[in-house]
Amino acid sequence: YFDVLITMETKQLETLKNLFPQRKDKFLLLPLFNDNRANRGDYFSLYNIKDPFGKDLAQFRICYKNIESCLVGLFNQLSSKTEN
Repeated sequence: YFDVLITMETKQLETLKNLFPQRKDKFLLLPLFNDNRANRGDYFSLYNIKDPFGKDLAQFRICYKNIESCLVGLFNQLSSKTEN
């Protein structure tokens, strides 16, 4: 079993909630922790991390930076909860 499972897309999140409804409170959507969410251009990017599969190196780097930003936001939120 797991304490928490983090998804990168809303479709993944919904699939897991449907498969494991008894654990739905243990699933998180990583893009929600991105402090730069307001600056994301389109609606899809607000709630999903675009898969760079088949794209060029620049797209992989953009994806990596997005994931990094989300993880920093997640860790900041977790650390602020442990300080209180």
